Amino acid sequence: MTKAKETLLFLAHFNSWRRGNDDSSEQPDPSEVGVAIDVAVNLLRRYDELERENAALRADLLIEEDRSIYWRDNEAKAMAENASLRADKDRLDWLEASDFWPASLDFWPHHLPQVGGSLRAAIDAAMKEAQP
Repeated sequence: MTKAKETLLFLAHFNSWRRGNDDSSEQPDPSEVGVAIDVAVNLLRRYDELERENAALRADLLIEEDRSIYWRDNEAKAMAENASLRADKDRLDWLEASDFWPASLDFWPHHLPQVGGSLRAAIDAAMKEAQP
């Protein structure tokens, strides 16, 4: 039998005796009652510590669950943004490695309408032309 179970049974018996429900036995030894109460108090303290620890763990799990939900809900958006950023990086890498960059920025206003009006479109068109 566990210490908790033993203490529970002892205190239940003592309480029954104290209320007059158990006339068949003598008064339990007061020192044994004191020890049982001390054990019960320590068990309840430990129980309270575990409850607080469990509450903190539950809060941590909820935070992690919220993070997971946020990531799940925003994963597609993040992946699309990542793909767009990778495409821009590829364009930049291509520009740095090619001779496409004009000597004068005056080139852009006249050239951009021919390829869709954006720098990205101009670079994409030039990259497409440069591919074998």
